[in-house]
Amino acid sequence: METIVLSLRRIATIFALTFRESIRRRLLIVFIAGCLLMMLGGGSCAGFVYNTMRSQDATREEALVQQRKEVEEYLARPDLSPEARQEAEDYLTMISEENAKQRDEAAQAQLESMRVFMIVTSFAVFIFWLYLLATFFIPFIAMNDFYT
Repeated sequence: METIVLSLRRIATIFALTFRESIRRRLLIVFIAGCLLMMLGGGSCAGFVYNTMRSQDATREEALVQQRKEVEEYLARPDLSPEARQEAEDYLTMISEENAKQRDEAAQAQLESMRVFMIVTSFAVFIFWLYLLATFFIPFIAMNDFYT
């Protein structure tokens, strides 16, 4: 526990020495705000792609509804024999179950890929901004070493 506290004190001392000038604090706030905005932008892009894919699912759903209506119209015919009616109902049930199973599997795969995409995008943007911060502040830290 003491080593953790000692490490945290050393880190705090380094930050106090490194970021003591107000311009550096302002720049740090600007870069952190930019980092957060870029992460939100990556998440927004992922959300946009996700919503676009869901709209394609809606089109697929409309096709399934149309198919169901056609089968129900076929079942409503008065000249249909009971065997043919039962066969059409079984076909409709089978198609509905298969479509529901495929939609569930596709939705789970799509949701998982979107989660991974959003996490990877946010992580990549975060690493980019950390790298940018490091390249920006290393010269200031080096100059501090020359002055002290």
